[in-house]
Amino acid sequence: MDLHQLGGTLICQKDAFLCAARGVSLGIAFQQKLSVGFFGGEGFIMQKLDGEGMAFVHAGGTCIKRELAAGRC
Repeated sequence: MDLHQLGGTLICQKDAFLCAARGVSLGIAFQQKLSVGFFGGEGFIMQKLDGEGMAFVHAGGTCIKRELAAGRC
């Protein structure tokens, strides 16, 4: 995934990160909705990739691209 094309941030499942180029940092993100944590399958804690480089992730299942309005998480 080219993080530059994705706006510099990618949120993925907690064990999806494989490797990345320099300039990409790995952190954690928390789900805001309680129901997603219980019923969504991903859980509350997600991985957050920030930066402008390439990142490689393991994505089992369906990838969903969402366009969020300003101020939405």
